[in-house]
Amino acid sequence: MKLEAPTPFLALDLDIRGTNLIEASAGTGKTWTIAALFLRLVLLEHMAVDKILVVTFTNAATAELKTRLRARLDDALRELQGLNDGDAALADLQAAYLARADLRKKEPHLPEFEDFLFEILKLALAQEAPSRLRLRLQAAINQFDHAGIFTIHGFCQRVLREFAFLCQVPFQMELADDTSAAQVRLAADFWRKHVVTDPLRAQICVSKDLTPQSALARIRKWFARTDLQADSFVLTECEHSMTDVQQQLEALAQDLSANLPELADAFWKIHPRLNGTTYRKAGFETLFAQLAELLPTQAWHVLNSKSLERYSKFAPEALVNATKKTVAPLSEDESHAFTRLLDVVTLLSAQTAAAQALFEHIHVDLWAYVLPKWREEKQRLQQLGFDDLLTDVASALLDPEHGQALATRISEQMWQVALIDEFQDTDPLQYGIFDTLFRAHHKPVFLVGDPKQAIYRFRGADIHAYLQAKHDADAHHTLDTNRRTHQTLVKSVNALFLNKAKPFVLDNIDYIDVHAAREHSKLSANDAPLVVQWLMQDDEDTLNKDKARQRAAEYCAADIARHLALSQQGKLTYNKGLLQAKHIAVLVRTHNEGEKVREVLSKEHGISSVILSRDSVFASAHALPVLTLLQWWQNPQQQGLLRSVLASELLAYRSSDLQRLNQVEHQSELIAWMEDALQAQQLWHKRGIYAAWQMFDHKRGISADLLRRGDKRGLTNVQQLFELLAHEAGERFGAESLLQWLSERIAAADTPDSASLRLESDEELVKIVTMHASKGLEYPLVFCPFAWDSRDFKADDFNLIHAADGSVSVVSEPCLDDDDKLRLKEDDFSESLRLLYVALTRAAEKLVLSACLIGDSDENVLNYLITPERDSNLAAIKAHWKTHLPAAEKKADGAQKAAEGSKRQQWYRELWQNWATEHDINLLWQAHKPEYAGLYDNSRGLIQYQAANADLPYYRLQEYTSFSGLSRHVTHVAQEELVPELDAAELQAASDSPVATDTEMEENAYSIFNFQRGTEAGLCMHAILEVTDFSQTAASQSERYLAILEQYQIAPEWYPALYQMIDATRLAKLDADVCLADLSRKQYLPEMGFVLRADDFNAAEIGKWLQNSSLPVNMKSALQGVTFRDISGFLNGFIDLTCITSNGRVYVIDYKSNHLGMHVSEYTERALDHAITDHRYYLQALIYALAVERYLQGRGYKADAIHIRYLFLRGMQAESNQGIWRWDIAAGELEKLTPNLLHDNIGTV
Repeated sequence: MKLEAPTPFLALDLDIRGTNLIEASAGTGKTWTIAALFLRLVLLEHMAVDKILVVTFTNAATAELKTRLRARLDDALRELQGLNDGDAALADLQAAYLARADLRKKEPHLPEFEDFLFEILKLALAQEAPSRLRLRLQAAINQFDHAGIFTIHGFCQRVLREFAFLCQVPFQMELADDTSAAQVRLAADFWRKHVVTDPLRAQICVSKDLTPQSALARIRKWFARTDLQADSFVLTECEHSMTDVQQQLEALAQDLSANLPELADAFWKIHPRLNGTTYRKAGFETLFAQLAELLPTQAWHVLNSKSLERYSKFAPEALVNATKKTVAPLSEDESHAFTRLLDVVTLLSAQTAAAQALFEHIHVDLWAYVLPKWREEKQRLQQLGFDDLLTDVASALLDPEHGQALATRISEQMWQVALIDEFQDTDPLQYGIFDTLFRAHHKPVFLVGDPKQAIYRFRGADIHAYLQAKHDADAHHTLDTNRRTHQTLVKSVNALFLNKAKPFVLDNIDYIDVHAAREHSKLSANDAPLVVQWLMQDDEDTLNKDKARQRAAEYCAADIARHLALSQQGKLTYNKGLLQAKHIAVLVRTHNEGEKVREVLSKEHGISSVILSRDSVFASAHALPVLTLLQWWQNPQQQGLLRSVLASELLAYRSSDLQRLNQVEHQSELIAWMEDALQAQQLWHKRGIYAAWQMFDHKRGISADLLRRGDKRGLTNVQQLFELLAHEAGERFGAESLLQWLSERIAAADTPDSASLRLESDEELVKIVTMHASKGLEYPLVFCPFAWDSRDFKADDFNLIHAADGSVSVVSEPCLDDDDKLRLKEDDFSESLRLLYVALTRAAEKLVLSACLIGDSDENVLNYLITPERDSNLAAIKAHWKTHLPAAEKKADGAQKAAEGSKRQQWYRELWQNWATEHDINLLWQAHKPEYAGLYDNSRGLIQYQAANADLPYYRLQEYTSFSGLSRHVTHVAQEELVPELDAAELQAASDSPVATDTEMEENAYSIFNFQRGTEAGLCMHAILEVTDFSQTAASQSERYLAILEQYQIAPEWYPALYQMIDATRLAKLDADVCLADLSRKQYLPEMGFVLRADDFNAAEIGKWLQNSSLPVNMKSALQGVTFRDISGFLNGFIDLTCITSNGRVYVIDYKSNHLGMHVSEYTERALDHAITDHRYYLQALIYALAVERYLQGRGYKADAIHIRYLFLRGMQAESNQGIWRWDIAAGELEKLTPNLLHDNIGTV
């Protein structure tokens, strides 16, 4: 039915029969209205509280409603106390009402006796005696815990539980926070059956980077729509299948390959007769050359749109039209000679269409596959997700066998009336449920909401469902008194939206002219409650968006500082007190905008602020650093991960701090970090991730540092992330699974309640709030510094199109017609206008908007509102701007440019001034950056926080160390090697190494002996060898090395020396019959990580073993006792290369970049022995041998011996054993150490 104009809402006069739509504009008391209706239903309609259904959309709103409704009952009961039954009851009530009003003038702390409460109690007393009313209210309060106050999901869960049989669901169903993993499994099953086995579909998925997860993300919103059928999809149609097109392309390639020279000759013969501008010679030379190159491999993908445009010029009509007038026209044979070249365009267009069709059908087929199987899976698992609650109830109500009985049972036995809050956020599924249960059964239902605040389309809300409900409603009421804002500001906001006949573009979303409950502002010296802050300077005609965003943040921050400074100077007050930071909010659209403002406030003005959000903690700035931290714990040796952690929000190291860690004298600090990481890893495996975090945080003081830096938000986020991780760990097997889960959640930024950002103690700070998150909030002073911005609209791959008859279709992007595109653009623009409305109505006292001219200012929603022509649509607005805004010449000189800029700025300023004049608005145009005198003391009134000392739960730490830790007497316990592993000798700087003579420098300027030394050089050499295929020459792998060489900033002049070193290494003789070049890739393992359990690894026992070992005799005499800590715990490290030859011989290889001299002759066996002894490499070699022996033994392989080879890279020679230190340890020797070691080491790559 077509509704008449809405009528003001009067809770006591309202006809409760039928469906009542109540539009509650911002600040008009929506929750108060619901509470008033609730009290009327209890007192006047004599309904029990458990027969009144109240539904809202969030847990927080449900909790608030319960509190407010219970308080309404308490208030009514309080005012009835003391009233006696009899005719005098009404007079006594009136006397109490008047007396309270007089008392509150003297004692304002007393509870108010509201006009509404007085009026409803008068009506109630006309029906029943006070004692009877008190009994009714007391019964309602006693039964309040049974009141039907739910979220929409809670309501559906109650229905499924109470009527499981009629809903055809199991009686015991588990509610899961996140069912996406199960849906992904089904999608992966579809992928295996219908994608991987189909070469064409698989090819499309690879080319479009399509995965089960990404495809599921596109279609997941379809699952919530019961109105979608197989014929609801409008998809790309093509005449030929992909197979046909590919066959035709193959035939075309063969034909062109055979005839290309003739075609080229024919073209060049007629080319002199063609227009040289259209048929430029160079362009067509490139065309024929490119075609000759791509035809053998059919690499059609190299042809871009510009190339294909050139092919279209071979069309006969194009050739004829381009023939010069002064020459003979082309014959029919000449103009039609190139049709096969024209087929390139035709067939590639057909291929694109076929590929698009395949892409679309994969998604639709996935939907058709997953939907029924997901229903089966839910039954099998007896598990439901939040969205399943709604779809299951909606499906049950549509069931032909049980649906009618279910609806009747609910509407007749469960609830007599329904009050639906925040109804503007409904969707077709939700509206369909309430429509079937209540409107169709002629039960009273109140739909309370504000279509002007419908801003959650990205969560599935559908404004068209609200508009349908508006059409179906029996009555339409409005709340027209704003109780938040004073009259002058209300009038200003009214004027913006009443300036357009369709203020929100779509039909049937009207703007109601509201008035304010109070006349004056609570801000003193508030001359103009609406301020436009101009961002442009005198000579500017347009700002690019980056500059405008930065300037907007700077001007906003300066104005906030100005307001606070004026308040501290006594020149500005709020509610008769100081205007404080907590009274100010900055509303932004994105987190990046918020970060800009926060940074400027802090750095330039010393003002603390907090970014409030209802977004997921997984979308916070601390989620990715936590993931990186956990990845590093799993790989403590990864220096890149360590540096990422140090530079992240968690630790905030500066570049100078990171650079310091590169220096040799600070390597112990780097080692200590890695030790702590490995300790956290092991504690994670033993006690769980939360225990690991507590230990690491206690040791490194991350929480205390976040608090010291004033990042209380970060502290809360990190704590919440680890709580969520600890909870999820119980559902996951192993660390890798947990890391994958966290990575997926960060990528998807899901927002179940448990993952919503928590708010910490930030009440005293300036609030930076996203416009979406600000809904329902209010602030005295509001800044919208980015109100000038606009965003480009882009259709999705699949789009929901609402037809005039109410039906819905899913239309793929290529199939959208002009009407569809306009409808989608209007929907998007309308939501942006509604989001602006939400932002503007958050201000209680003053509103500051920023403005400027950008390239697409005609697409800005605020400009849409202030542009004249009340009845204009989007196209008319663009036309107005194009016609009236003075043009900006790109080639104008300085003076001309400044003049044009002045004209454009003046035109825009007059646009605002004309609007203000027409509507009698007190507008302040702030033309320059705000300035203020004096300093703002941001410490006044702020609460100071400090970290509390908390004892960690008791746990005993195992020891974890490595060769370097043992040999350096490291007292901390962990793995310190970098990847690849470097020791102190390799980290030795050039100044500490042998110095080359001038002659040596001249002769060997770019030899391996002169190659740089220290950390970076060692890392570079190790990294290159780690990726080397030893069966190929170094030169043939140069592309593989390039990124590494560039990373370490190695000049190209050094490449030959490094390549020579690589070739020498792979061709060197490990033994007479063994070199790395002879091994296949399957025979060696680079960078094998290990953790080796050692129950009793002590110096005395190892020293005794070494003296009796096969260690070279000349080295044993140099052993004067081994000095390292005894340990009982774990040994760990990374082995550069582990090999097994074809005859079963096992080699452990370690690369050494030590500099022993300036000539190969200095890398003698004696020199190597000296280096091994001097740096105790024999101890490292022994640990490696034990690790490999246990690694192989655990996999059922028994080695006769472990052959240790230390390769001193600067002294290696091809076909020689030069530069190689050898130690062969028999298996029998190693077995003598087994009493000191347990058999449970771990080897990982």
